[in-house]
Amino acid sequence: MAIGVSFSTGMTFTFALTVLTFLISDNFAEDGKISLSLTSSCSLAVLNQTCTIVCNVSHAAGVVGEVEFFHKTDNELNATVGKLEQSKSGCSVVVGPQEGYRTECGMGTDEVNSDTSVYSMVILRLARHDATDWWCTMAGVNSNTVSLGLPVNGQWSSWKNTVSGLCSGFCTRRVVLTRTCSNSPPSQGGLPCEGNDTRNNTETCTGDNCGK
Repeated sequence: MAIGVSFSTGMTFTFALTVLTFLISDNFAEDGKISLSLTSSCSLAVLNQTCTIVCNVSHAAGVVGEVEFFHKTDNELNATVGKLEQSKSGCSVVVGPQEGYRTECGMGTDEVNSDTSVYSMVILRLARHDATDWWCTMAGVNSNTVSLGLPVNGQWSSWKNTVSGLCSGFCTRRVVLTRTCSNSPPSQGGLPCEGNDTRNNTETCTGDNCGK
């Protein structure tokens, strides 16, 4: 597109360079050429512990805009937990994070020409609703998703009569009861079931040698 403005040679060059720089920066964000990578200091949502989720933005030089941290809620909606603003003068908090969270501007956010910028969301005390999917966005680009899962401790199944002996003369017999750690099995770093998986018992019976 031609711009019908007349300048001296030096001014024309400066103006053209400024417009070109603006267009490159603007298209840089719109074309999604930046790359976002989300990492977490915790692989499991251990209740009441602190966890830091980090949004790393690569190829960020010249890109300005909002950085948002999202997580999925119980009703499958995406909720903004915190929002930061990256401007040419630096990084600042736009929307204060929800209670129980803290947003931070990290490395490379104090200068717009930094190729890598780091933004953080600190979960001060992990709760059950934090055990969900997390991601960040900037300039219309989404990061990968990090899933925080709660440790699941093992739970015993019901006792099952697996072996029965012959009915004795006292009209009783030995019974071996078994159970398995499968309701539910331990997962994601959860604890195994406590106690024994077998138990001996006796039960009354008839037949065989009963009363003989």
